Amino acid sequence: MATVNTATTNFDRTVTALVLATIRENLRNRLVWMQDGAYIPGHLIPGTNLIRHIAYGDMSVVAGTPTPGTPPWLNEGVPPTEEALTIYYDEYGVNQAGRLIAITDVAMAESPHALASVAAERAAFNALATIDLAIAGVVGASTAVRYVTGAAARINITTAMKLTGDEVRRTVSAMKVANIPTFPDGNYRAMIHPNATYDLQSDTAVGGWLEASKYAAPDQLLSGEIGRYFGVRFIESNLGTVFLDAGATSADVYNTTFYGPEYFAFGDLQSVTAYMQSPGGDHADPLAQKAQVGWKAMWGAKVLTATGTGPRLLRLEHGGTIVIP
Repeated sequence: MATVNTATTNFDRTVTALVLATIRENLRNRLVWMQDGAYIPGHLIPGTNLIRHIAYGDMSVVAGTPTPGTPPWLNEGVPPTEEALTIYYDEYGVNQAGRLIAITDVAMAESPHALASVAAERAAFNALATIDLAIAGVVGASTAVRYVTGAAARINITTAMKLTGDEVRRTVSAMKVANIPTFPDGNYRAMIHPNATYDLQSDTAVGGWLEASKYAAPDQLLSGEIGRYFGVRFIESNLGTVFLDAGATSADVYNTTFYGPEYFAFGDLQSVTAYMQSPGGDHADPLAQKAQVGWKAMWGAKVLTATGTGPRLLRLEHGGTIVIP
């Protein structure tokens, strides 16, 4: 009986395909920050490693008593003064990342597990988690922030200043005043830490909380979605949703990010690529003692802040009942 091993023809291509398939599956099912509709793909500036997003400003809307000759009011028979179209842009660079797993020939021969498949899954998940964490960090650094009622800055936040239904309503109201659009379903979205979820669901004043399992169409859930309240669909994530020991007396400060559609841009100069090197594939491994599985990519992300488009998010920094060890 023929045995498939690392020396089998095209074995390295098979494992590479497995890594890419696993990455695609993870991106569909586990990616949290890059939800559909949350971001805009960026465009590479030829000859550079920069990605630029173009935005066009709205024309001003003038209030007050109608005065002929003062925009937008016309004098009879006189055309209005021409105005230039305002163009804004956000620009950001990209960085390359990658990881590599090595498996010895002895381990592959003696292990009861399919180590190549295990390495493929771990490499794929690492690519996913790296991208997700990087985006969470970019969003968490945004200056579009309001602090929980009673605090003027992050350092003033105590554990008692937790997320409540009232704080959600205040944040939504602030977003509406800022003309941040909702998603096509009429809701905003929010990234929330599981500990903050505990406080929000424990608030006895939150009578309108609807668990995701009770949605009329649960098959349309977002990745990580747990429920909806006051026009906000909440998505749980441990990434980018807490600043450890950053509040008053070293209290953990939670970061719940509320946002509308296309609030950040993401672009890749080099898409996620999987690699598999069979033992003995080059002169660095003359005795064919090591196989390698890995990934490589080059990307960048930026919260959109140009006058014509944003920001389309508002971070709420607050305390929480549960202290992270």
